[in-house]
Amino acid sequence: MHFVRWRKRICNTTATLLDLEIIVKFVTFIVNFDLYSFSTLSLCLLPCLHPFDHPLRAWHYNAMIRNDILRRLRYALGLDDQTVIQIIALGQEPTAPVPTSEILAAWYLKEEEPSFEPMPAKALLAFLDGLILHYRGPRTDGPGAVVATTNLNNNTVLKKIRIALSLQEDDLLEIMKLAGFAVSKNELTALFRKPGQRNYVECMDQFLRNFLVGLALYRQQPKN
Repeated sequence: MHFVRWRKRICNTTATLLDLEIIVKFVTFIVNFDLYSFSTLSLCLLPCLHPFDHPLRAWHYNAMIRNDILRRLRYALGLDDQTVIQIIALGQEPTAPVPTSEILAAWYLKEEEPSFEPMPAKALLAFLDGLILHYRGPRTDGPGAVVATTNLNNNTVLKKIRIALSLQEDDLLEIMKLAGFAVSKNELTALFRKPGQRNYVECMDQFLRNFLVGLALYRQQPKN
């Protein structure tokens, strides 16, 4: 009897935790809470479950984090570590510390690897802004090409990559086609609208992941 009672209590507690995680995920979606922080919270809520025993845990493992973006961009653009460090230095404040090769190595690791370190949002922003300066140089005909922002989301990442590589609409459509991801011109335009504008659409992880895959294939094509 005692065993049955304890089993019921454990089941009730687990159900409560599952409900709590669903609520947290919903709130995260609404307020655009930092994805890596939520992922960490998700792991704390359900440490006893196998990673794929619950759909939300599978969602955690499929979600893109800042480290994924750095790894995929580095591969797509064929950048070595020294160039990555130089690009980050270009995009950050002059007094900010420049990451070392050891720090980069920790950022390149997968989450489950012992020496993994999450890439800070400021570092990824510096890398993206540095890409613009690296490929296009500073503007001399008006305000700089780098627009300061504190809202790092997938739309921001997509916009900054587009600016850095001078990608036109046809280029973007070709990139998505190479990745096997169908998208219309209207759908593409909606991703580059400002939040709050009519028809603005949030860029989801699946789209950004496919874009980075397609970008690597696009850059490998022979130049005309």
